[in-house]
Amino acid sequence: MDFSITDFVIRWPQTTRGWVVFIMPWFMSTITIWMTYLTGIKHRSTWTVGLFGQVLWTAWIVISKSWELTPVNLTLWVLYYRNHRLWKQDVTASRDQLQFVNLHPPHL
Repeated sequence: MDFSITDFVIRWPQTTRGWVVFIMPWFMSTITIWMTYLTGIKHRSTWTVGLFGQVLWTAWIVISKSWELTPVNLTLWVLYYRNHRLWKQDVTASRDQLQFVNLHPPHL
């Protein structure tokens, strides 16, 4: 299949809705990649970023009328919220288990 610049220009969005449907997936994909990176380094805001991405995906599903993506969107809402709560509990538990070490030697 050949692709020419005229095909791209012809498909260029002509309305605000068209722009949203055209641009948002690029932005949302970037957020997903960023969230995956944050997961790898176990960053505390990972799941908050994921939940923000799901807000955008939900808006995009409604605007683009891509209703077939609703089940995966709802599932990811539940999983990201669950993971956010679990990580938050884990951080709290870790703080409770910390043992403070006296870094200053005693005065002799």
